[in-house]
Amino acid sequence: MTIHKCLGLDINENETDKKCINFSNYDVIVIDELFRIDPWLMSKLYFELKKVSCKIILIGHSSQIKYISKENYRYDKCD
Repeated sequence: MTIHKCLGLDINENETDKKCINFSNYDVIVIDELFRIDPWLMSKLYFELKKVSCKIILIGHSSQIKYISKENYRYDKCD
């Protein structure tokens, strides 16, 4: 499932078009290609996942191609 679909976002508008899924229904959430996620989208996902107490597995390698933006984001160095 895409992050956009999980958060109920329209992929073209970055606006909510439907209800976010209930992350608390899951025991484990796996996020692959971490370093390819847009910083705005990662922020939205972070605040949703902060509300639940499941295990979250982040997969990605800092030497992979980063998300195309004006800056390089190092999620592995974030709080």
